[in-house]
Amino acid sequence: MENLGWDIYRIWSTDWFKNQNNEVDKLIKFALDLLVSKLAHINEFQPIEGIPLKNIDADNDDLSESLPAKGSIINSVGNNKIEDHDAKFRAIKSNLDKSLFYKDSYKSIIEELIDFYVMFEGPISLKMLSRNIASDHGFDRTGPKIVDIVKAVVGKKYYSTPEADTVFYWPRGTDEKTWAKFRAPSRFRYERSIDDISKFELMALARAVIEKGFRDEIALQKMKDMAKFRLTERMQNIFRNIYLEAMQETNQN
Repeated sequence: MENLGWDIYRIWSTDWFKNQNNEVDKLIKFALDLLVSKLAHINEFQPIEGIPLKNIDADNDDLSESLPAKGSIINSVGNNKIEDHDAKFRAIKSNLDKSLFYKDSYKSIIEELIDFYVMFEGPISLKMLSRNIASDHGFDRTGPKIVDIVKAVVGKKYYSTPEADTVFYWPRGTDEKTWAKFRAPSRFRYERSIDDISKFELMALARAVIEKGFRDEIALQKMKDMAKFRLTERMQNIFRNIYLEAMQETNQN
């Protein structure tokens, strides 16, 4: 259906049963953000300060060859099927027990969750990994003790890269040098913020846009549309810096 132009929003049954009102709010936010994104293609692009406008046809684009279909979950072996993702999580979910979370004997269950998230949603930050696992167990917040437990269980099992104030864990067989995909956020179990996305994943997005011939704020608009974020001033600066770094890399090559 996505290939026919549909925009699909997925609600996980476990999240729906846990908090229906929250899922409805997220659905409304998705619909409003999508509306804003669609309208952006109709209105004239607004120049971003410091980057000149080039005369590029913004409507004549097709990033499907360079970027995965919206909502794809990518790992080292390509597109993981959503059905596999669902089945794997259901199998793990049945073994979760909040009352045992802090016991040493429970570390093997936490490790299963870590493996699931790194395989299906990596590269994933320690912060998001900890939030996901805390939420899966019904914790209202992700305290430092939970983060420390997750970090200790991960150990050195996965390749990692430090970024800003967190660290990202990568699926087996991948690293920041070989990663060439950007994952749209609609199929992740929990919503990603800009801080939950590795710089190297954003670089892959910028390279794909640049390879299609888009430049300057048209390229930034394309990046924003694919990432499905409202472009706040902070996000605008992050996208601008990523784009300029990718352009410098392109010019050097």
